[in-house]
Amino acid sequence: YTTLFRSRTGVFPPSIPPTGILKSVDGGISWSLKQNGRANDLEVDPTNFNNQYAGIGDIFGAVDNGVYRSMNAGDGWTPVSGPWTSMTGGVGRVEIAVAPSNPNTVYVSIQDAINGQGTDGGLLGLFRTDNAWDPTPAWTQIPTGATDDGTGSKGYCGWDPAFFSASNQCWYDHEIIVDPANANILYAGGIPLWKCTNCTAATAA
Repeated sequence: YTTLFRSRTGVFPPSIPPTGILKSVDGGISWSLKQNGRANDLEVDPTNFNNQYAGIGDIFGAVDNGVYRSMNAGDGWTPVSGPWTSMTGGVGRVEIAVAPSNPNTVYVSIQDAINGQGTDGGLLGLFRTDNAWDPTPAWTQIPTGATDDGTGSKGYCGWDPAFFSASNQCWYDHEIIVDPANANILYAGGIPLWKCTNCTAATAA
């Protein structure tokens, strides 16, 4: 009889490609990196492709994390300052929604980074601007206490209403979208689904 032996030599995997925002101008055949970081979201002004917002958000926090804006179709990106810039807890995953009925209105939802500060994995905050394309957008924080135990620090993606307890999953269960016809109506998906019917800085219901 014949004995057959097989062996496998160690093969190293190819280098890990860069993460971030990449752009293709040839239908996806080739791509160029435009912004470093862990990209979570990219939203486009439906009336002007040049205007885009993006979220860079490693869930553990990173130097590149934040809200970014491009006004040249994604070729260049600039960080956008807001209340989140100096908030305790740090920026984790970033979700963005542009209002189709009024692209000047943009919402930003940010996870509290998992870094031993604040409410790790909870909601750092929900923010809105109505001058998204101005040189310096003005941001206001939307109250989210109605979605958790009243603190707003866990939010729609960090609170389990079935058990009335914290379940900090904003690093995973986290999405927002604006009603197509009404810029004041926001849907936020986390553990439950929250409909904010008067989503302004002063009140949210």
